[in-house]
Amino acid sequence: MPRRKFATLSSNPAWSTVPRKATTSLPKCWRPRRQSKSREAQPVCEIVLRVGGHYRYVWRRDKDGTEMGMSGVHQEVVPPERIVATEKFDQAWYAGEAVNTTVLVEQGGKTTLTQTVLYQSREARDGVLQSGMERGVAASYDRLEKLLETVETRTA
Repeated sequence: MPRRKFATLSSNPAWSTVPRKATTSLPKCWRPRRQSKSREAQPVCEIVLRVGGHYRYVWRRDKDGTEMGMSGVHQEVVPPERIVATEKFDQAWYAGEAVNTTVLVEQGGKTTLTQTVLYQSREARDGVLQSGMERGVAASYDRLEKLLETVETRTA
Protein backbone atom coordinates (compact mmCIF):
# COMPACT_ATOMS: atom_id res chain seq x y z
CA MET A 1 0.00 0.00 0.00
CA PRO A 2 1.00 3.64 -0.12
CA ARG A 3 4.27 5.05 1.13
CA ARG A 4 4.62 8.80 1.06
CA LYS A 5 7.41 11.14 2.15
CA PHE A 6 6.32 14.55 3.47
CA ALA A 7 8.73 17.47 3.75
CA THR A 8 8.58 18.81 7.29
CA LEU A 9 10.38 21.45 9.28
CA SER A 10 9.66 20.24 12.80
CA SER A 11 9.67 16.84 14.43
CA ASN A 12 6.85 14.83 12.90
CA PRO A 13 4.00 17.34 12.41
CA ALA A 14 2.12 14.55 10.65
CA TRP A 15 1.60 13.16 14.16
CA SER A 16 1.61 16.25 16.34
CA THR A 17 -0.66 18.47 14.26
CA VAL A 18 -3.12 16.40 12.27
CA PRO A 19 -4.42 14.01 14.96
CA ARG A 20 -4.73 16.89 17.44
CA LYS A 21 -6.93 18.79 14.99
CA ALA A 22 -8.21 15.77 13.10
CA THR A 23 -11.90 16.54 13.15
CA THR A 24 -11.25 19.84 11.38
CA SER A 25 -8.19 18.88 9.32
CA LEU A 26 -9.06 15.44 7.93
CA PRO A 27 -12.27 16.42 6.12
CA LYS A 28 -10.10 18.74 4.01
CA CYS A 29 -7.95 15.78 2.93
CA TRP A 30 -9.89 12.52 3.28
CA ARG A 31 -12.47 12.91 0.54
CA PRO A 32 -12.93 11.73 -3.02
CA ARG A 33 -11.00 13.85 -5.53
CA ARG A 34 -14.02 15.44 -7.19
CA GLN A 35 -15.88 15.91 -3.93
CA SER A 36 -16.83 19.32 -2.60
CA LYS A 37 -14.57 20.88 0.03
CA SER A 38 -17.56 21.81 2.17
CA ARG A 39 -18.08 20.34 5.64
CA GLU A 40 -21.19 18.58 4.25
CA ALA A 41 -18.93 16.42 2.04
CA GLN A 42 -17.70 14.65 5.19
CA PRO A 43 -20.43 15.24 7.78
CA VAL A 44 -18.93 12.80 10.30
CA CYS A 45 -15.27 12.75 11.32
CA GLU A 46 -14.85 11.37 14.83
CA ILE A 47 -11.49 10.22 16.16
CA VAL A 48 -10.67 9.03 19.67
CA LEU A 49 -6.93 8.47 19.29
CA ARG A 50 -6.12 5.99 22.06
CA VAL A 51 -6.03 2.21 22.37
CA GLY A 52 -9.65 1.05 22.34
CA GLY A 53 -10.77 4.42 20.97
CA HIS A 54 -12.94 4.50 17.88
CA TYR A 55 -12.99 6.48 14.68
CA ARG A 56 -15.89 7.08 12.34
CA TYR A 57 -15.98 8.78 8.96
CA VAL A 58 -18.98 9.38 6.73
CA TRP A 59 -18.63 10.86 3.25
CA ARG A 60 -21.58 12.32 1.32
CA ARG A 61 -21.63 12.37 -2.47
CA ASP A 62 -22.31 15.84 -3.92
CA LYS A 63 -24.49 14.63 -6.79
CA ASP A 64 -27.17 12.62 -5.03
CA GLY A 65 -26.43 12.73 -1.29
CA THR A 66 -25.46 9.04 -1.11
CA GLU A 67 -23.39 8.35 2.00
CA MET A 68 -20.49 5.97 2.59
CA GLY A 69 -19.42 5.24 6.16
CA MET A 70 -16.36 3.62 7.67
CA SER A 71 -15.41 2.96 11.27
CA GLY A 72 -12.94 1.07 13.38
CA VAL A 73 -11.15 0.73 16.69
CA HIS A 74 -7.57 1.72 17.48
CA GLN A 75 -5.68 -1.38 18.58
CA GLU A 76 -2.28 0.27 19.01
CA VAL A 77 -1.30 3.94 19.35
CA VAL A 78 2.40 4.71 19.77
CA PRO A 79 3.08 8.47 19.56
CA PRO A 80 4.64 9.71 17.36
CA GLU A 81 5.30 6.67 15.22
CA ARG A 82 2.53 4.09 14.83
CA ILE A 83 -1.24 3.57 14.70
CA VAL A 84 -2.94 0.21 14.16
CA ALA A 85 -6.72 0.19 13.72
CA THR A 86 -9.48 -1.98 12.34
CA GLU A 87 -11.50 -0.83 9.32
CA LYS A 88 -15.02 -1.77 8.29
CA PHE A 89 -17.26 -0.04 5.78
CA ASP A 90 -20.99 0.24 6.43
CA GLN A 91 -21.72 -0.89 2.87
CA ALA A 92 -19.59 -4.05 3.22
CA TRP A 93 -18.23 -3.84 -0.33
CA TYR A 94 -15.46 -6.25 0.64
CA ALA A 95 -15.73 -9.23 2.96
CA GLY A 96 -14.73 -8.92 6.59
CA GLU A 97 -12.74 -6.35 8.44
CA ALA A 98 -9.34 -4.94 7.49
CA VAL A 99 -6.47 -3.92 9.76
CA ASN A 100 -4.63 -0.68 8.91
CA THR A 101 -1.10 -0.10 10.16
CA THR A 102 0.24 3.42 9.73
CA VAL A 103 3.91 4.06 10.51
CA LEU A 104 5.46 7.55 10.61
CA VAL A 105 9.25 7.88 10.51
CA GLU A 106 10.90 11.30 10.71
CA GLN A 107 14.40 11.60 9.31
CA GLY A 108 16.27 14.64 8.09
CA GLY A 109 13.26 16.97 8.11
CA LYS A 110 11.02 14.56 6.21
CA THR A 111 8.32 12.29 7.56
CA THR A 112 7.75 9.03 5.70
CA LEU A 113 4.24 7.67 6.14
CA THR A 114 3.79 3.99 5.30
CA GLN A 115 0.32 2.50 5.41
CA THR A 116 -0.26 -1.25 5.21
CA VAL A 117 -3.75 -2.73 5.03
CA LEU A 118 -4.30 -6.40 5.82
CA TYR A 119 -7.53 -7.80 4.37
CA GLN A 120 -9.15 -11.05 5.48
CA SER A 121 -8.81 -12.57 2.02
CA ARG A 122 -6.97 -12.17 -1.26
CA GLU A 123 -10.35 -11.60 -2.95
CA ALA A 124 -11.11 -8.69 -0.62
CA ARG A 125 -7.68 -7.15 -1.30
CA ASP A 126 -8.01 -7.61 -5.06
CA GLY A 127 -11.48 -6.07 -5.03
CA VAL A 128 -10.19 -3.00 -3.21
CA LEU A 129 -7.28 -2.62 -5.63
CA GLN A 130 -9.65 -2.92 -8.61
CA SER A 131 -12.00 -0.32 -7.14
CA GLY A 132 -9.61 2.57 -7.71
CA MET A 133 -9.38 3.26 -3.99
CA GLU A 134 -5.59 3.37 -4.16
CA ARG A 135 -5.80 6.40 -6.48
CA GLY A 136 -8.21 8.05 -4.07
CA VAL A 137 -5.86 7.45 -1.14
CA ALA A 138 -2.97 8.92 -3.15
CA ALA A 139 -5.06 12.02 -3.92
CA SER A 140 -5.92 12.32 -0.22
CA TYR A 141 -2.21 12.14 0.63
CA ASP A 142 -1.57 14.93 -1.89
CA ARG A 143 -4.08 17.11 -0.02
CA LEU A 144 -2.60 16.06 3.35
CA GLU A 145 0.84 17.15 2.14
CA LYS A 146 -0.53 20.59 1.23
CA LEU A 147 -2.25 20.83 4.62
CA LEU A 148 0.99 19.94 6.43
CA GLU A 149 2.87 22.58 4.42
CA THR A 150 0.27 25.15 5.51
CA VAL A 151 0.57 24.07 9.15
CA GLU A 152 4.38 24.21 8.97
CA THR A 153 4.26 27.70 7.46
CA ARG A 154 2.04 28.91 10.30
CA THR A 155 4.15 27.32 13.05
CA ALA A 156 7.60 28.17 11.64
